[in-house]
Amino acid sequence: MPSNGTSRQGGRLFGRQSYVGLDGKFGRLTFGRQYTMRFFATSFINPFGTGAQGLTTLDNGIANARADNSVSYRYFLGDFEGGVNYSFGRDAVNGNSAAASNCPGQTTPSNQCREYSAMVKYEGHFWGVASSYERNYGGTSATWGGLTSPKLTDSRFTLGGYFKISKAKFGVGWIRRDDEGISTPKSNLFWVTGTVPVTPFVYVDGMVAQLKYDHSPNKALVLVLRGEYLLSKRTFLYLTGERIHNYGNLALAATTITPVPTPPPGSSQISVIAGIRHTF
Repeated sequence: MPSNGTSRQGGRLFGRQSYVGLDGKFGRLTFGRQYTMRFFATSFINPFGTGAQGLTTLDNGIANARADNSVSYRYFLGDFEGGVNYSFGRDAVNGNSAAASNCPGQTTPSNQCREYSAMVKYEGHFWGVASSYERNYGGTSATWGGLTSPKLTDSRFTLGGYFKISKAKFGVGWIRRDDEGISTPKSNLFWVTGTVPVTPFVYVDGMVAQLKYDHSPNKALVLVLRGEYLLSKRTFLYLTGERIHNYGNLALAATTITPVPTPPPGSSQISVIAGIRHTF
């Protein structure tokens, strides 16, 4: 942050990925801080990615599907891909957020702060499908998010796919979550999305998503719309608007940009973000 020189991800020097490994015909074997398999199963049907709007406002794990101290293996065979990841301590940074949850693990023989995930995916030219399973184990009383013991886990099963019509792409996804760190652990997150080219330089992305907790009135509905204007293959301007409506006691915000302006429980909120993005 410009005010104090620290990273927004709990003080991490490398908040995204930092790993080493080998890549060849045998597959890709890597070690370090890296994406879990859940990321690869959802990213190709989530045009809003890990940005401040979209699925990230309903599930804080969408923007934080990474694990420290991990070993990852991915194998590619044509349009098919499979992979596994195992972490000995999923989050080594002391913090109080999904980006820094104070769960360094690396204890034996306990499952403390372990993570494992697996994924299978087919990504073809006209359609694709993917599924994954991930489990995060809890740590100590100092671990953020309610997973205060290795006996408590946070698990996500994902399933989704896409199809293309001409140059337009449409997708659907589902995340079944069981988070034992909260009072209503089981939930379903469904979404449908589309990306439509208006001209060769103008694209429109849209998403409708709903998060619903089992045996609870708590749920949230999100509508997102984004327009993009391509300046080049790597640079584009964008304007995005999101409306979120909470039900029950939920008070999720329409953006994850900090400080998050949390709405009153059961109310609605709108966020609008404009910017320029360049891919290096």
